[in-house]
Amino acid sequence: MKKEEIINPLTEIPDEIVATCEFDVKSGLALAIAPGVLVLRNKKMTAMNLVNAITTFSALGADITAKLAKACGFCDNCGDFGKGTPASWAAECALCEELLDIKNDIRVPDYLRDKAGINSNAKLSAETDEERGEIILSEAGYDYDISDVPPELLEVFRLSGVCLGELDEALRLERKIDVG
Repeated sequence: MKKEEIINPLTEIPDEIVATCEFDVKSGLALAIAPGVLVLRNKKMTAMNLVNAITTFSALGADITAKLAKACGFCDNCGDFGKGTPASWAAECALCEELLDIKNDIRVPDYLRDKAGINSNAKLSAETDEERGEIILSEAGYDYDISDVPPELLEVFRLSGVCLGELDEALRLERKIDVG
């Protein structure tokens, strides 16, 4: 049996940062990952470490939420300014209402997707041919849209008056937003 070698994944992180984070390499570290995000933490944490982590993540979440909202701008009810605030305009905006109702309910069996050469994970787009009475489905050509945003976060944006049309466009175009 080969003896396991303990490797310190923190060799590139300055000692003062490791000390401030109270990393315990011997007890083990855990990674939480998502596209564009990496969180490195101790596997075992004190209650105060957890409180500090929750506080930090909450502040970070609020900060990046505000930056995404700023990048999308306020709803102007698609140019039909009324009385009130962006939140009230978003509540009256037909586009925002339509985007909130998107459920991405187009379901096509895998064997039909295979025949059309469309990956089973690809988003679909629908067009109509009114003359022939047909609905034509095709690959959407983008990976993300507003249907990928959790409903509770969409509601926060709507209540804040964020333009959901701009958010949908930013998602579809995979627009880069400076969150530095």
